[in-house]
Amino acid sequence: MGGKHANKLREVQREITFYLQLFPLVSFVDTTRSWERLMSRAHPYKDTADELHRVHHSEHGIRFNTETLKVTELGDQGVTQSPEVFEEKRSERTSIRSVNLDQLVVLDDVGKGAVLTFSQILAATNNFSGRSLIGEGGFGSVYKGKLPNGLEIAVKRHDTSSHQGEEEFMAEIDVIPKLRQENIIELIGFCVQGKEWILVYEYISNGSLASIIRDETKRTSLNWSKRLKIIEGISDGLLYLQKHSAMCIVHRDIKASNILLDHEMNAKISDFGLATKLAPNATAEVLVRGTWGYADPEYVATGIISDKTDVYSFGIVLLEIISGKLCVSESNIKGTSQRVIFPEFALKNRKKLHKLIDPSLGAKKHERAQIMQCLRVAMLCIRDRAEHRPTMSEVVTMIPSSKTPKDRKTYLSGWERAWVHDCLSC
Repeated sequence: MGGKHANKLREVQREITFYLQLFPLVSFVDTTRSWERLMSRAHPYKDTADELHRVHHSEHGIRFNTETLKVTELGDQGVTQSPEVFEEKRSERTSIRSVNLDQLVVLDDVGKGAVLTFSQILAATNNFSGRSLIGEGGFGSVYKGKLPNGLEIAVKRHDTSSHQGEEEFMAEIDVIPKLRQENIIELIGFCVQGKEWILVYEYISNGSLASIIRDETKRTSLNWSKRLKIIEGISDGLLYLQKHSAMCIVHRDIKASNILLDHEMNAKISDFGLATKLAPNATAEVLVRGTWGYADPEYVATGIISDKTDVYSFGIVLLEIISGKLCVSESNIKGTSQRVIFPEFALKNRKKLHKLIDPSLGAKKHERAQIMQCLRVAMLCIRDRAEHRPTMSEVVTMIPSSKTPKDRKTYLSGWERAWVHDCLSC
């Protein structure tokens, strides 16, 4: 009995220590902001509203105060060349002041949300050597490292010229440490020292889903059972965020480059810089931010998010996994066009969905039945209006699975189960 009380006391002490360590970080955030875009990094497209209409076919009026941000991501740990990222214009930009956190207590037992010293990270990455660099992202450079206990890590170092800043950084350290699920990436720790803003994650060996889809050799090695495993992992992770975590979390940037795959091809949802907390079944109006092709058209048009926002993005990723093609064409990635493969083709060819199936799959008869079922689920997810899309609970129920219903809780009512049955029968 005394042992249980002692364990509870230690857990409370760890929680108190963690939040005490955050106070210096929160206190230095500059409340005077200057979010003016560096033109060399952000060039808004002409006729943005027309482009959005072509991409999303939305019946809603498009909000005109958006701009695109070109993000080049390379290499490993899910850091791959990505399509245009966009967000609403801000008249201010966060000013990141220098701060020294040497006085912070360093946790000997590195765990979720631990505060790491800059010297620890330098040692882990061999002083941020070129050999340790595995990619460049919107937040900054990503390095592979190793802690003294042998744990491999991915270190995301903030670039002071990046359009991303303290808001994304704070979202990551606020949201991820509270999450405990196998399909959510683990945040090992973070560091703030001077102008250094650093996030440290578990290292995921197979990189991003986008990098595998883009590589023909790697893609053809993904048979249907592996792809279905990835689909299940993503859907389970999203269901956890919405239903099983302490709060309803809307990720807002679900895309192939933010889905990482470990050595067993288990999916890990990453990059929570845009994540927003919602009350269950609630909506909220926020600044429009996300990635072309993946963003919910209703959210882009109105700025209103709900638990259906990520459902749309999941539908696009589902189409990508089945087709072996990324939703945004290569020509768009090079900046020469804004053509989106999905959902345009799928919406215009509802009776020819089988043509979307990746020929390299070589699917067997029973596998093709599962693939067609997943395609029908994707079509439900990418409906323009959020009210016409299924919930993630319904999505998980509709996706073919090797897991038992007991392993995949869905919280469906009787009428919802009937709705799912009707959808799959049509």
